[in-house]
Amino acid sequence: MALMVGALAALGGCGPAQRSAEPTGPPVAQASQLEAYQTACRDAASAASTRAQVDWPRYMSSKVAVSLDYRLVIDANDNPLPAATHVRTGQAESSSAVLVTCRLMARLNGGDAHVTVSSPSVGEDRWIERSINGAGLYQWSWTVTADSPGRHSLTAEIKPLVVGANYASTNTMELATDLEVGGNWFQRLAWWGQRNWPAALTIGAGILAIVGGLIVFRERVSKLAEGLHWPLGKKTPNSPTPPSPAAPVPPAPTGGG
Repeated sequence: MALMVGALAALGGCGPAQRSAEPTGPPVAQASQLEAYQTACRDAASAASTRAQVDWPRYMSSKVAVSLDYRLVIDANDNPLPAATHVRTGQAESSSAVLVTCRLMARLNGGDAHVTVSSPSVGEDRWIERSINGAGLYQWSWTVTADSPGRHSLTAEIKPLVVGANYASTNTMELATDLEVGGNWFQRLAWWGQRNWPAALTIGAGILAIVGGLIVFRERVSKLAEGLHWPLGKKTPNSPTPPSPAAPVPPAPTGGG
């Protein structure tokens, strides 16, 4: 019996060696491109750069004295969201991928003196600085108000604050926006006159000349009419006084019997 037990034990030792169990657990997450960029940008002097998508309103419409919210967003996420997610006023549009740095500056310019652009935060020469936030976005906002109807234009400018080896200081991006402002007929006429004052002066002079000519023509016609006949109800200076109608003659009395 002991021999059999020994034999079985010997056979068991001759089997394949058991492998030690490998440690199990959740996979180690690799840092995304955005996370690596955000980490590098914690250094204020970092010259790190990354690819991003720029979202802005390509077309906006409003009315005279009605303010609009203009939003400019740069999305540096690995998979940027559609432009309409960030820009909800006007017709949103996205640029192709552009190279951005950790700290950016932007400003919004009105196309003429009839468009007012304001912002709660204003920097030197109207440049506003932004750094990438926790959501992977750079965000700017302005209030736009027009005091005249018609078609106007806006231009947003973006430039880097810290210039790296892959980004030149002259790389300023410009984004155009068409602004259509409606108004009543009087506001539109006044706006057209301001924009086309030489033509307005010419047209005004022509209208005055026509009105003046009509007045002179009327006076001449009136004088000619006086020589031909006099208006009803009035006497000409040389016309004879018409005779007074004869008084009725009373009937002769008849004699009695």
